[in-house]
Formats: sequence, C-alpha cells, structure tokens
Amino acid sequence: VNEVIVNGLQSSSKIELLDLQGRKLLQTIAFSDEVKIQMNIYPSGVYFLQVSDNNAIYIKKILKTEN
Repeated sequence: VNEVIVNGLQSSSKIELLDLQGRKLLQTIAFSDEVKIQMNIYPSGVYFLQVSDNNAIYIKKILKTEN
C-alpha cells in the first residue's frame, strides 16, 4: 500500500493516521469529499486510519507491506 484514498467525506472531516501504539503520525482536515494519504514514507506495519465527522468516528486498520 503506497497510497490510501479516503472518499465520501464530509467537508471538515478530521483524518488521522495512527501507528499501532496509538501515536498520531498525520492529522488533516478534509476540504473535499476525497483525501489521498501517501504511505510510502512510513515503514511496513499496522496503522489505523481514523475519520471523525459531526456524527461519528470511523476507524479502519491498514496493513502496510513493502513491495
């Protein structure tokens, strides 16, 4: 996984990328309905993508492997 695409976002949704220990590696705000996150700068491992909007928090597990 070199790029993660998150779509269907509400404007001003908060997107965070966390490592397995819960450390925040990236935080951004969506200004459109789609955000691309470059994963090639992170080592192989397990990550969590957290998307927060006005109504809910969504968490997705990402497994990053080398090519």
